[in-house]
Amino acid sequence: LGYLDKSMLLKYASVKRTFLIALFCVLGMIFTNEVHAQFVVISEYQNISAIPEGEYTELLIVVDKVDLVGYTLRDNSGSGEWKGGIKFRDVPLWKNLRMGTVIVIGHRNIPASVIGDQNPSDGSLVVVALDANLFDKVLYSTTDWNANALSIAQPYDMLQLLDPAGNPHYTLGHG
Repeated sequence: LGYLDKSMLLKYASVKRTFLIALFCVLGMIFTNEVHAQFVVISEYQNISAIPEGEYTELLIVVDKVDLVGYTLRDNSGSGEWKGGIKFRDVPLWKNLRMGTVIVIGHRNIPASVIGDQNPSDGSLVVVALDANLFDKVLYSTTDWNANALSIAQPYDMLQLLDPAGNPHYTLGHG
């Protein structure tokens, strides 16, 4: 009764090894998905041609306690080049954002009829990309930020959010 032969021990070891491999695979998938989860998405953008104040991007925070410091929002041109964008500065406004917060970023200015909002307690923020207290300008394949960065093309374009390490976090486009 207390006797285990060599074949039974080998079978037990094989089952144990298979179980541990499966366990590590499942844990790896769980932690990998969590590491690559999207905390913020580009929920909308708009371009009203011939009206600089008509361009904006809307971001949606989809989990609690998000820190956007170091994230970059950039624009692709119709030719496929990244033109320029904005990098979120290290300021309290971009730290500890709550799930459901909507951030509207006017690419140049916001229309006079829209009131800016830098109080996240109501679940929304309305800011402008030109606010040097909140954003740093970023250039890629252009030297003129005002003419080319965050300038959405009508026929097709793409906006991308990069994480602080420069990795793509979320991309939205049309065309």
